[in-house]
Amino acid sequence: MSSRPASPQPLTLLIAALGGEGGGVLADWIVECALRQGLPVQATSVPGVAQRTGSTSYYIELLREAAPAGAEPVFALSPVASGVDVVLSSELLETARTIERGFVHPRRTTLITATHRVYTTLEKMQMGDGRFDDARVHAAARELASRYVMLDMEAIAVRRGTVISAVMFGALAGAGLLPWDRALCEQVIRDGGLGVEASLAGFGDAYDTVATESARGMLIEAGAAAARNAGTRPAATPNADTDTDTDTDTDTDTDIADAWAPLLAALPAPMREPAAHGVLRLIDYQDQAWARRYVERLHSLSEAASAGHGQPGDTTLAEAARHLALWMSYEDVIRVADLKTRRGRFERIRSEAQARDGEIVEVVEFLKPGIEELAAIAPRGIGRRLR
Repeated sequence: MSSRPASPQPLTLLIAALGGEGGGVLADWIVECALRQGLPVQATSVPGVAQRTGSTSYYIELLREAAPAGAEPVFALSPVASGVDVVLSSELLETARTIERGFVHPRRTTLITATHRVYTTLEKMQMGDGRFDDARVHAAARELASRYVMLDMEAIAVRRGTVISAVMFGALAGAGLLPWDRALCEQVIRDGGLGVEASLAGFGDAYDTVATESARGMLIEAGAAAARNAGTRPAATPNADTDTDTDTDTDTDTDIADAWAPLLAALPAPMREPAAHGVLRLIDYQDQAWARRYVERLHSLSEAASAGHGQPGDTTLAEAARHLALWMSYEDVIRVADLKTRRGRFERIRSEAQARDGEIVEVVEFLKPGIEELAAIAPRGIGRRLR
């Protein structure tokens, strides 16, 4: 009885990215490299439509060597849990999603991830610090991946003036996981014809970083942010929502804080820091008189708390100061329009788009107030009629 030879196992690769990061271009580069190497390959993609411009995944299967004559490999259209050799992620929470879905296996999967975060809508909506704990993702990755490679891809992309897909390609190639050499990757990038020099620079930077550390037999923890912040969370900052800007500079903030120091010093100690942030926010929101009313209300709150039967804890006092500032700077239609039309916001958008002088950046605003919003800013009598 004759037995059929075992079918060669394909290299399975899952790319987890966000919309607009060039994940499709990256998948095309990998497929083109495989075809030029004479390797059977298949790629599928699933576009996303939710959060942070949409999560998008690309799945690629390819043989590590040419197929036998007459053979026609059959590839899967989608990844399965525990069946992925390489997971390549452009953002840390996307890495967590792949782990949660079981694609990362401790005896099989090499996990390559960016260390930066692009916060989700739900994270930014929280009244407190709603950010997911980065340390939990890193801990899970170290425990569940066969090999964990992480580097600051965003920093490399910014430094080289390219998109993150080129950096991801360099990290993948530098990890020694592809059945072809660096020269072929770079040639495919050149033949693409768009942003070639910047893409090659980003590719080369990531390749060298990962390849150097791999040669030393180390896990990759490249980039100052990863090395410094592994296991820690950055401090929360006021106005953390990236869609808002206050056109105040640090010197002005310091001057205001100094002028208000005597009033703030009379507050209970736990209230002082959030109150200082609240004063700056309310001056920007309206004026100094409005900020003074805020501080007066904090004094009333602290006096009422002291007169009560039980002493409130430090956390309660601090949260009272923070929430009152938020309530007194309610972001109605007028406030949203103010924030969206500030010069600083457009300068930030141009910077993020890497627009040069003279280049046009088109911004589409989605601001469509309904009856409720219009009623909220009208005089009370008119507002009641509208509602």
